[in-house]
This record gives sequence, C-alpha cells and structure tokens, in this order.
Amino acid sequence: TENGVSVVNASDIVSGMSGQFVEFSLAAVNSYDSYGYQYIRLTDDLLKDINAQLSKVSFSFYWGEEDDLPFRLCVKYKDGRTIVEEHKGNLRYGINDIVWDNLDTKAWKNGEIEYIEFCFDDKNIGTELPARKVYFESLSLYKVAEDN
Repeated sequence: TENGVSVVNASDIVSGMSGQFVEFSLAAVNSYDSYGYQYIRLTDDLLKDINAQLSKVSFSFYWGEEDDLPFRLCVKYKDGRTIVEEHKGNLRYGINDIVWDNLDTKAWKNGEIEYIEFCFDDKNIGTELPARKVYFESLSLYKVAEDN
C-alpha cells in the first residue's frame, strides 16, 4: 500500500503551535514482506543544493506517540552503488531536530545525491510495523562560514 502525504495545521497536532506540518501516513508493513520498511524518500530539487558549500542540514519532525520511533537517515549517492546510513537514532515524543553535519568534510562533497530516505525502522527487515503518522516540520540548510 502507498504512503499518504497531506498538509495539516500544526496547531491541530500540537497545541499553541503555528504554521503547518507535512503529515506522512506510513502504511503498515507485514512480517512476511521481507523487504518491507517504512520510509519517506526525497528526490526533490532541494537536493541539488546539498554540496560542498553546506556545513550541515537539519530536519525537524514531530512524533506524537509515547514510544520512541527508530529513525535512520539514509542517502543514495549518484556515484555509489549502496545506500549510506548517515544518521541513526530515535524520534522521541515531541519535536525532533535531526542534524546531519560535517557535510563539507565528506569525500563526496563535490558529488551529487540521488535521493535521501528517512527510514522509520531499526533495520530489522522482516519485522512487522504498524501504520504510523509522522509529521515533517522543516528543513534548514547551513552554509560553510566564509573566510574573511
């Protein structure tokens, strides 16, 4: 089944919060689906700006459940055959800022990114996953400081 994407008012999700969230309704994964996992894939034009001029990228999510949600930030580079896990952790209840830093020190800094995946699992393929709603708040790009 396909994941659903919609825009919702942040105040409908978090009392007193302004602005909007992008709501991702992630479909359940059956245990017999050996390659099933929950993810959001970014292939947008914004990825062309992730290059040697950036020092870090910050992604902000809201998670509304009490139990932590396993989270992995995975990247597929155009010159590589595999997906690289750049960050692993958990989304906790509330707003979560995922910071992907040291971009300017990576060997691929002049390369291009094919896509980024936000994976909501602990990499145990074949694990049954319930349907979930995850809210994306914002993306921030930080440039390397200019030398004076």
